[in-house]
Amino acid sequence: MRSAPTGSWLGPALCPRNDMARAITYGDRFWSKVDISTPENCWIWMAFKDKNGYGRFGVGHGNGIVAHRVSFFLTNGRWPGPGLFVCHHCDNPSCVNPAHLFEGTPNDNVQDASRKGRMHKPHPKAAGHLNHQAKLTWDTVRAIRAERSEVGTSLSKLAKKYGTSKRNVLDIVHNRSWIVTNELVHRSICIQSGIAG
Repeated sequence: MRSAPTGSWLGPALCPRNDMARAITYGDRFWSKVDISTPENCWIWMAFKDKNGYGRFGVGHGNGIVAHRVSFFLTNGRWPGPGLFVCHHCDNPSCVNPAHLFEGTPNDNVQDASRKGRMHKPHPKAAGHLNHQAKLTWDTVRAIRAERSEVGTSLSKLAKKYGTSKRNVLDIVHNRSWIVTNELVHRSICIQSGIAG
């Protein structure tokens, strides 16, 4: 086990009374919950983790602070700038190794997640009703298109009636989503029939 970084205190941000003894205790308590190996490896948070695997450090209010943010603070002596995240180079949510952390914008965080393949992408063959996240059916889509073209029902009324967004209705009526193609029809028939398509 390697020793914890020096200068580990949380300061006024977590100790509003500027109680330095208490602040030093927070730093000591934090690093005691970390499995510190070599500088290159992930330092794993061994205490409470949320459902996504991120460590949580309790400081007496709410659900605590995300552990890798506390690690960033303990190492840099400051919290991330306004609107910034602490991101992981290692993509391990339980890691609090300061060498694996970097400060980034929300866009940096999304780009990092996308590069690492963590962004949810629907299955390319799961179009329309075959997509497990679809809220509509082909019958509903046909009804939306008919009501819009034949009766002229407003997008807002259609969205409310069918429990979807106005934007989704707009995309449906302009054939930007729920597009009928010969390939889609063929695939849908094959899937419903149990035939490899």
